[in-house]
Amino acid sequence: MAPKINPRDLVMPAAAFTMAITVVLYTKSTMRRAKYQAELERERQLELFNRPANTSDTQKDLVIMVKITQKIAQAERDNRVWWSFEYFPPRTAQGLQNLYDRIERMRLLGPEFIDITWNAGGRTSDLTCELVKTCQGLIGMETCMHLTCTNMPKEKVDMALQEAKLSGCRNILALRGDPPAGQDEWSAVEGGFVHGIDLIRHIRAKYDDYFEIAIAGFPQHIDLPAEELAAEMKWLKEKVDAGATLIFTQMFYDVEIFLRWVAA
Repeated sequence: MAPKINPRDLVMPAAAFTMAITVVLYTKSTMRRAKYQAELERERQLELFNRPANTSDTQKDLVIMVKITQKIAQAERDNRVWWSFEYFPPRTAQGLQNLYDRIERMRLLGPEFIDITWNAGGRTSDLTCELVKTCQGLIGMETCMHLTCTNMPKEKVDMALQEAKLSGCRNILALRGDPPAGQDEWSAVEGGFVHGIDLIRHIRAKYDDYFEIAIAGFPQHIDLPAEELAAEMKWLKEKVDAGATLIFTQMFYDVEIFLRWVAA
């Protein structure tokens, strides 16, 4: 059974940097470079992990952390500012090449993690899985995979989760998703999930606590009429009780709105 958690303890502001690159192949040179860097990172981590017994637990924890909340907690213990980057799946081969080049360069900026969006409307979801596999397994960056219910029967959801696990990814942003392209109203596909909470429950039932599950939060809801705000907060709390452990907010520009929402 998922623990009861106060949602306000889980809130994380949206990443200050969001990179939208529209653009599915990558060159062998990029992959060789990514593999080489990943090997160097693994050697560094092994060296840390194999230090003498008097090495502090904090130093060893740095090697084995894989969940976002653990990394955030460590940053807070270190009293340092942290950040993350978000990337959109590209639509062309050149776009993917450019994206991998930028991910490699931006890695030097030291993000705690990155997240990869699920392609809008549920299309070309295989590319999201491939990006997660490369960023997590080859480049060596802690990665959070977005996963939506749009155009996703349960079998396809299970395939995506299995791919994420095989890639070493342990962080999922579970969303209902937007309507498919060309549709005004959202509707579930046959054999799919109707609400984001259904996806959360499925992940917890099938994978227990293997995955960190993040959900979406909307600070702008604080200005809704009282009855609507109460309903939104109730649904958010239900997702937390179902097993979500982290809240990603929508981008906001007025910090007072965010603070009022957290305190609500």
